[in-house]
Amino acid sequence: MLTLFPCLCLSLLIPGVVTKLHEDIWHTDAWIAQLEGSKKFLMYHPGQRKHLEFVKPNGEAEFVDPLRPDLIKFPSFKEASPIEGYLEKGECAAVLTWDAPTTRTPPIKGSLWDSLVGPSN
Repeated sequence: MLTLFPCLCLSLLIPGVVTKLHEDIWHTDAWIAQLEGSKKFLMYHPGQRKHLEFVKPNGEAEFVDPLRPDLIKFPSFKEASPIEGYLEKGECAAVLTWDAPTTRTPPIKGSLWDSLVGPSN
């Protein structure tokens, strides 16, 4: 059974803003509705985590910048295969697990997202 998670967010960003590679809050999947402008996504399957994450000696994780990867710190990143996606005004998509969105146009864009929790989460 799929239920809505109690989290709804509206983000307003200017063109060119890049969000770091991340897992959405509470490690859930999300629905993204593009209200204005457009957005490019680079998404990775969770099974590729070993290519995307560097664990520091204190146990803190650091994730690769997929647009400017440090191949010394993340030598296996070149083995990761992103899924690239685009959203335009009025479109909606399910964004699963890891993503690194980039705002493309216009001067201000808006996204509305809602996290989902399913039986596997």
